[in-house]
Amino acid sequence: MHDANNVVSIASLSDSGTRLVKQKLAEVMMLLESDIEITRSKENLNSIGDQTLHDVLIAKPPVLNPPIIRAKGITNARIKN
Repeated sequence: MHDANNVVSIASLSDSGTRLVKQKLAEVMMLLESDIEITRSKENLNSIGDQTLHDVLIAKPPVLNPPIIRAKGITNARIKN
């Protein structure tokens, strides 16, 4: 902001400087808008890729813990005091 303020202050001293700064600002604005569009399209592609990966992960059945089975020789009776 400080640099931009300095440039605008110097350019305001003459009409040609004002026109030059306006022209260059318009060019920079177009570059920034195209960069934003490219970034958004990349984000959309990444989100589509993430969705397909997410869909593949959801399609797999979850891994469950094995059922607990008592060892041989252990009864279901209560432990005596």
